[in-house]
Amino acid sequence: MRQILKRKKAIGFGLLLIVLVAFYFSLPKVLFQNPYSTVVYDKHDELLGARIAADGQWRFPPKGNLPESYKAAVIQYEDKHFYVHPGINPFSIARALWVNLKTGQKKQGGSTITMQVVRMALENQPRTYWQKVKELVLAVRIECAYSKD
Repeated sequence: MRQILKRKKAIGFGLLLIVLVAFYFSLPKVLFQNPYSTVVYDKHDELLGARIAADGQWRFPPKGNLPESYKAAVIQYEDKHFYVHPGINPFSIARALWVNLKTGQKKQGGSTITMQVVRMALENQPRTYWQKVKELVLAVRIECAYSKD
């Protein structure tokens, strides 16, 4: 009986180790290899405007920091709880799932900004429940690897 318990613990530990290693290596080294959005700055290096990239996505080239007012506006519109969740917001996901099941249509998504980053990095795969699960895992992984800023 003791050997069976030891064997089960060893198998459980091995599976946990495999999951943790897979989680660690689940993020590619480079998230994006797509074109950037066109951005225009004034002579004081202030952002004047931006144009969406050729593939319909917003991707700003790395250049210092975005204006605080722009970041605040995006966070307010897209993900009010951005600074308090670990990449996923279970309440938003539950609300979206409830609305979608109740209406029989995909009316809400429940994605956080981090999940949207994952979706763009994966080049907008079809929106399925399995794809959403992959986005959830990778969003938590991104939050472990990068700061919110």
